[in-house]
Amino acid sequence: MDVAAACCENCESQKIKAMKKLDYEQLASLPLFLGIDGSTLSSIYETINPVVAPMRKGNAIITSGEECRSLLFLLEGFVQASAAFGKNRFTIYELVHAVSVVEPQCLFGLHTTYTRNYTADSGGYYLRLPKSVIVRQMMENDVFRFNFTNMLSSLAQDTVNRLRRLPPQTTEAKITDLFSRQVLRPAGRKQIKCKMTDLAKCVGETRLNVSRTLHKLEDAGLLSFTRGIIDIPYMEKLIAKVM
Repeated sequence: MDVAAACCENCESQKIKAMKKLDYEQLASLPLFLGIDGSTLSSIYETINPVVAPMRKGNAIITSGEECRSLLFLLEGFVQASAAFGKNRFTIYELVHAVSVVEPQCLFGLHTTYTRNYTADSGGYYLRLPKSVIVRQMMENDVFRFNFTNMLSSLAQDTVNRLRRLPPQTTEAKITDLFSRQVLRPAGRKQIKCKMTDLAKCVGETRLNVSRTLHKLEDAGLLSFTRGIIDIPYMEKLIAKVM
């Protein structure tokens, strides 16, 4: 056996050892399995034989545009989600915390590809359940179907609420509205990479006025910015103050 083959075999062996079966209690605590009675959950547990995969910081978990063929549950750790918008003029970064289900709305419908890149920001574990498992549980289990429907309804309602906002009038509101429409959830830390000239064009303001506004928001402790990077520590505070 050559060195390359030996290394490959060793890596695969380590990967298998790192995989582990999900605890019954952990399955019971996942969003889609909450409220399912013990006997039914035991049957589901034995049927799907849930095995979780490890992740290390920097590992790519999902790529934007990838077909969604399973539901990914983040069980432990943090994942960084990133997406380009505005004809790739902006890139927005935010953290996804455990326990979360990643883009469940992409499993069905007309557009079944992921909208963001997901990269491990820490060590941890995640679980993937194939679409066939999800479909079977939705057909056979009323509680599971209710949980999934409730999750999708919450996502849809959040989107509708953002769209129902009145058009922003001030420069602060225009900037905040632009960013808040693109995030997974309008709370927590967000980082946006963009050029000042591009931001000015998108909000219909001069570059100087945008710069003054960002300085004003920075003085208020709502964000900080350096060349090409805007850091918002608490998106919910910015929205509450400006919108």
